[in-house]
Amino acid sequence: MTHVVPELPTQELHDSEKLKESSDPSVASKEDLPLAPVPVPAPVAPAVSQTAIGRLVESPDPAIQRRALAQLAESLGRATGDDGERLGHELRESKAVPKLLALLQHNSAREDVIFVIANLASDSIDPEAGQTRQMLHAHGAIKKVLPSLYVDTGTGRLRLYTLGAIQNLCTNRKHGKLLRRLGIEPRLRELVNRGGLCEQYALGCLCNIEAVLSPTFSSAMRV
Repeated sequence: MTHVVPELPTQELHDSEKLKESSDPSVASKEDLPLAPVPVPAPVAPAVSQTAIGRLVESPDPAIQRRALAQLAESLGRATGDDGERLGHELRESKAVPKLLALLQHNSAREDVIFVIANLASDSIDPEAGQTRQMLHAHGAIKKVLPSLYVDTGTGRLRLYTLGAIQNLCTNRKHGKLLRRLGIEPRLRELVNRGGLCEQYALGCLCNIEAVLSPTFSSAMRV
């Protein structure tokens, strides 16, 4: 599934496509922008998401919230066609972003949270993703997902999802300045040297930071 990112005057931003579960994913492409597919959880029927988002927002029980999050991630992994736009709209209308970010405090939920963020912040998944990004930024999403970039244990999927989220959240000068102030670039260069998918996504993040901080970049083009 490929959607064209709004044309930029002189710079190109990298936008991760839907994360796909694969040990050797191919690199998708847009007309002008190289895309980097990221792995995703196993799919279930998209209809599950409505119940999942409702439970995520309404239940005070963290265990129920985590199960709902897992179902939402699975539903998003199955999303095709207009499903991504519907899921993004549903997430925004339900005001689920604060609850979603709050689950980052639970190690068992962190991978699913960042997977959902990375996908729903992508214009390739939801043409209205700019609205989701605005909500995520309003709740400090970049600072909240950034610590996961420094986790070197486990399968490495958490790190890849975090790279995808940062890449898709860095779409204007304000975000680029924030990431530079947080000192993320040395870590990104370290991940580039690891090769493979880490190299692809870390390069995408570095390219976006440089692009949005360029004097010729128009921040009005992306939100």
